This record gives sequence, structure tokens and C-alpha cells, in this order.
Amino acid sequence: MNRTSGGTNEQQRRSAMLLAIAKGYYEEQRTMDSLARDWGVSRSTVSRALSEARERGIVEIRLHDPTHGVRDLAQLLAERHGVRFTVVPTIVGDSPEQELDRVASVAASVVAHLVKPNSVVGLAWGTTVRALSQRLGRHPTSGLTFVQLNGAGSPTSTGEDYAASILRRFADAYDGSLQSFPVPAFFDDPAARELLWKERSISRIVHLQRRMHLMVAGIGSLNATVTSHLYDGDFLDEEDYRLIEQEGVVGDIATRFFRADGTHDGIALNARSTGPTFDTLATVPHRLGVVHGRGKVPGLLGALRAELFTHVVVDETAARALAGAGADPAAP
Repeated sequence: MNRTSGGTNEQQRRSAMLLAIAKGYYEEQRTMDSLARDWGVSRSTVSRALSEARERGIVEIRLHDPTHGVRDLAQLLAERHGVRFTVVPTIVGDSPEQELDRVASVAASVVAHLVKPNSVVGLAWGTTVRALSQRLGRHPTSGLTFVQLNGAGSPTSTGEDYAASILRRFADAYDGSLQSFPVPAFFDDPAARELLWKERSISRIVHLQRRMHLMVAGIGSLNATVTSHLYDGDFLDEEDYRLIEQEGVVGDIATRFFRADGTHDGIALNARSTGPTFDTLATVPHRLGVVHGRGKVPGLLGALRAELFTHVVVDETAARALAGAGADPAAP
């Protein structure tokens, strides 16, 4: 009887000690060394006590995966639109610029999985792709060529520095070569574009674009959370903006414009654009769209209806808005 009572007391003391050590470590955030000094034991004894506390159910550790919800959301959007989605979790309190940076970081890792040796990667300059270029890691790959998809010149600037810096970061990260596209973003006269495309120096670049294995692009939008570069400069004049509104444009890819239902026929600005046609983009095996901000959801939905992307990286807030806006992907 005394032995039983003594055993019970000993067990109670042991349980009390395990509980006290566990509370000190998990709730009070104390170190093992600090607890060891208080109890007059070694650090390894404290470690064993914590393990025993877990085994005896005194401590229960539960892991809550914050990406579980976004994985389900990505799966829903993938099944709805027939495109591979990567959804980047939203962190409460982040600024739009911080959100863009995290989307860019994730997109950079997706690019690393999509590039292949001895291929051509087409890059559409813009705020989002610029952010992506700043988050690239080193992935030396043989035979890669990075080609600029649309001209960057405006009435007051050649735009070479902006576009070239993006190309250079990609080329440096992958030990690839780069090919700029020294033409304006838009011609004043569509006939000038047709003539220039016949010049051998430009025709060579256009043919290189048509050999793309991967396209990387953002979506230009007047409603972007972080202003799109196209609408932050003097590429377009008042008449252009009037036409954009009149023709129901919701976004552009490489300065090619489209409507909410994915159509692009009859949009006057496209005749003057130096970006590749949507027919050309449709032949590219991998087309990565990188999208940030709720304001770009109409543009993203339009691009999906036009089947412009095979892969999309998007922030969680925009993805949830897309899920609500595009319940019927066939709806205009």
C-alpha cells in the first residue's frame, strides 16, 4: 500500500515537473538552458522531459498549414480555366509593393522550372516582370536566349534602359544571351509598322520571337494596385485612352489589348502595337502570366477567356476575386 502510494506520488511529481518544464518552454518561451538551471538538471534532461511530455499527451503540437487554403483555391481555378495556377498567400498588413515582391519571388521559381536548355524565352516588359527580374536566382542553363517581345520607345524616350535592364537580369541569372527590340511601343501609323517588319534586322527578331518556348508577361491595367508601366509614361495620348474605354479594353499583354470576353478584333491600338499577335502567342508551349492586385482581375479573366496563359502566378486576394468573378468562364 505504501509502495503504491509512493509510486503514485512520484508519478504526480514527475507529471508536475513535465508540465512546468513544458509551460516554461512553450508558453513562456524560455530556453532549455534557463530551465535546466532552475531545475538543477542538464540541458539534455530538459530535452528528454519535453519529449516525454509530448509522448504522454501533456503537450500537443498542431501544425496549421497556411498554404492549404490557397492550394485548394489554385486547384479550383485550374479546373475551371484549364490553366496551372500558383496562388501566393496574402499577408495581412503587407503593402502593395511587398505583395508584388512576394508574387515576383514565387514567379521567379516557376520560371526556373519552365525554362529548358537551347530555347527562346520571350519577355514582355512591365512593372510585374521587372519585379520578377529582380528576384531571380542563379540558374545557369546552356543555350538560352531572352528576347524582348514589344518595343519600349515612346514619343519622348527610347525606353531602352528600362527594357534592357529586365533582359539583362534574366540573361545574367541563366548565363543566357539577350536580344532587345529597338522599336517604339506603338507606331503612329500602322503602315510604318508593316514596312519596318520587312527590314531584315527587325524581321530576324520577329522570327526569333516566333521560336519561343516560354513567354513571361504581366497584364497591363489602368486599375492596377501598383501602376502598370505602360500607363505610367507617355506611351498613350488622350485619344488612345478614349479608344481604350470605347472599345471595352480590360488589359494588355505585351501592348496587345483585349476585352473582358477575351476578344481583340477591331481594337485600333493593336494595329499600331509592336507586340506579338495573339495568334503568335497561341503557338508558344508555355505562357506564364504573373498577376498582382485585385484591380487586374478583369484583365486576368479576359486573358484566360482568350487562352493567353498556360500558367498563372497570382496573389491570394486577386485569386479569390477571380474565383468569384469567373464562376462561369464562358460568360462575357
